[in-house]
Amino acid sequence: MRLPAGHGGQPGERLVAIVARAIERGELAGMPRSYRVLNLAFDLLRHDEPMTMRAAPNESIVDDVWLPLQRGSAGDTPGTEM
Repeated sequence: MRLPAGHGGQPGERLVAIVARAIERGELAGMPRSYRVLNLAFDLLRHDEPMTMRAAPNESIVDDVWLPLQRGSAGDTPGTEM
């Protein structure tokens, strides 16, 4: 999986566009999302692969963690630090 530009910091334009299209289609609520919430799937992939020395289970990260978080948690204001 190629990481979007800006991984590790602000979300890349591609990822922001993907979420915006999902909001337009009604698949996600139009609520503020922090860059940490948007980047979580990529952060988990970067963590899992070196720690387990195996390919990370992409589907379970997206389906079990990232999408439910996008659908049910407003998170903090974009660009703010925790």
